[in-house]
Amino acid sequence: AVNSATAGTTATNLAAGSGADLDIVKYSGYLTEDLTLTALAGKSKSEHSLRPFGFQPGVFQTTAPTSARAPGLTYIGSNPQTATGNLLVPGAKDEQKAYRIDLEWKLGSHTVRAGLDNNTQKSVAGSGTAGGGIWAFGRTALPTDKPDPNSNSPASGGGLGAQGYFVNEIHSASSTTPKVKQAAQYIEDRFQITKNVLLSLGLRNEQFSNYNGEGVVYVEQKTQIAPRLAATWDFNGDSSLKLFGTLGRYHLQLPTNVAVRGAGSSLNSQHFYTYTGVDAVTGAPTGLVSISPLFSANNELGQAVDPREVAAKDMKAHYQDEFTLGFEKSVQKYNYGTKFTYRKLKSSIDDFCDQRPFEAWALRNNISTAKWDGFRCALFNPGEANRFTIDINADGKLEDIYLSAADLGYPKMKRSYVALDFFLERPLRDGWYGKINYTWSRSKGNTEGQLLSDIGQADVGTTQVFDYPEIMLNADGKLPNDRTHQFKIFGFYELTQEWGVGTNILMASGRPKNCIGRLPASFPDQTAAAYGAAFFFCNGVATPRGSQGNLPWDNRLDLTASYAPAFAKGLRFKATVFNLFNKQVLQNIQETFDVNAPNVVSSTYKIPISFGNPRSFLFQATYDFKL
Repeated sequence: AVNSATAGTTATNLAAGSGADLDIVKYSGYLTEDLTLTALAGKSKSEHSLRPFGFQPGVFQTTAPTSARAPGLTYIGSNPQTATGNLLVPGAKDEQKAYRIDLEWKLGSHTVRAGLDNNTQKSVAGSGTAGGGIWAFGRTALPTDKPDPNSNSPASGGGLGAQGYFVNEIHSASSTTPKVKQAAQYIEDRFQITKNVLLSLGLRNEQFSNYNGEGVVYVEQKTQIAPRLAATWDFNGDSSLKLFGTLGRYHLQLPTNVAVRGAGSSLNSQHFYTYTGVDAVTGAPTGLVSISPLFSANNELGQAVDPREVAAKDMKAHYQDEFTLGFEKSVQKYNYGTKFTYRKLKSSIDDFCDQRPFEAWALRNNISTAKWDGFRCALFNPGEANRFTIDINADGKLEDIYLSAADLGYPKMKRSYVALDFFLERPLRDGWYGKINYTWSRSKGNTEGQLLSDIGQADVGTTQVFDYPEIMLNADGKLPNDRTHQFKIFGFYELTQEWGVGTNILMASGRPKNCIGRLPASFPDQTAAAYGAAFFFCNGVATPRGSQGNLPWDNRLDLTASYAPAFAKGLRFKATVFNLFNKQVLQNIQETFDVNAPNVVSSTYKIPISFGNPRSFLFQATYDFKL
């Protein structure tokens, strides 16, 4: 779904509060010399809150870049809304109950383990725009230009619209009480084939179920088979040279968050106006004249959702395959080694909001859509054929609608990770230890998976990535978490039996940069253009993912000193300085190019969003003793 922070601001001037109450019981029973039973049960409760500093209920947020301010008007009042973004619903919380049973049986050269686990989580979830809404001021390049395909030009509304000035009223709200269930069964055989070769064979089966606020299942995967294989070869039989490899499949369930917008009633609306003035206290526009209807880019207007229409039928779960291969070698006082890692996303789940494939299907099948209230979005497997149940002719009966990958128009979903790790280690001898690790890696594709770091969208499994095929144009490239080079150096030295010093050094290349703008006006179909700055185009020119260079390297040095007095065994004092040289490196920037008006560079484009943590100190005192 479209990012709920449509106005281009995703940060919040808030303090987050969270915590958890945990209760866990564990039982271990040694039934025989070769048979062990372990059982575990637990529950937790986490309450979530956002405590705004200076928050004023009922006062809209305002965004007014310099280029969008008419001369002589005060756009930020003397007492404006200080909170930005969204606030959690009152009483937001997560409650979880889980249990697990494991049985281990030693049988000659085999150690067989089998077990099952079950996890149920309930939530009170949702959020709404802090203050009730956002006034997003803008100005078009020409008064006759449209700020959005769903609106008329500012000139048509009079007032300051004659000079291209307009304002967009934005609302976002959602609330629900969803639930998810996860169950799994596994079996593993650790087989000591020879003295030097250990083989691990495993098989895991998982079941996922997601429920909406009314307790109705809207997504269910009953059988998710995940084979696992690992092998270790002690080449010389003395641990001086080990060769190892793994191969496995890993599934990921959709969290409760998906039900908030995907399966619940939610509002994500816009309404464009021209205006004649601005309230000097609240920053709200005055003299409003509508130049658009109230609309939602993905038809989220607070209407109820039929759980049968929320997701495609028989979807595959989100999963990836992973392969590793490496070795470790010991030579005199040192260990060294390397590891190759390859991960590939094989299937993903996200939502899409494109109504056009359904309209085309109805046309092919001579079905009228005149009474249909439109498609709101549905979960699906991107880049694949999907089957939906939609009441497309509004007769109270759901139609079974099969759409091929070509019908839907999305590219094949892609994400891969390749890495080479090298390390050199000096084990603890003569009072000192050290290790150097270097990683070369490449993370690329057209989707991260369940999140969208490009714009900071945290709607897990319901990002705007696949909402329309046009958003995927030029989306293939280096992903936000790509760090080509990483060096990690750490070690410590025992000056005396009481005193010690240590260091931790990190050097990592910067993440790739993007330019994300509006869909060019040259596209004959402007249906998706309502998403604003959401496409890999800037100023009408294609700007492929990761093509704008990289952010600076992140370099950090931490130092530690410890003192363990001989006269008080078990007592230890430790002092650590993090980021000794106070290098607050730029970590993220605003990548949206023209948020407030087409082809008008936003005043927030390229501004810093976050920096590395400043220098800080930690002092600790610990005392260890035996009862």
